[in-house]
Amino acid sequence: MRHKLTNKEAGRLGGLKTVALYGREHMKELGKLGGRPRLPTLQEIRDRKAKASNIENNKGVATGGYSLKELKLMWASRTA
Repeated sequence: MRHKLTNKEAGRLGGLKTVALYGREHMKELGKLGGRPRLPTLQEIRDRKAKASNIENNKGVATGGYSLKELKLMWASRTA
């Protein structure tokens, strides 16, 4: 029976193959680009959705419910 590779093993083998094909300099350039080494976890996805939902629910709170135009007028009258 054939051994099933884990994601970690597959990534390692892919990296070794890339080094063999393109060399270490290529890998150094890829490393400088950065990026996420993994997919977001379920908890991270939930946190992101909760944060977005919280932002939606609090629209207008920081401005007291005034529009930008109203805020500009209030600011102009304050400094005049």
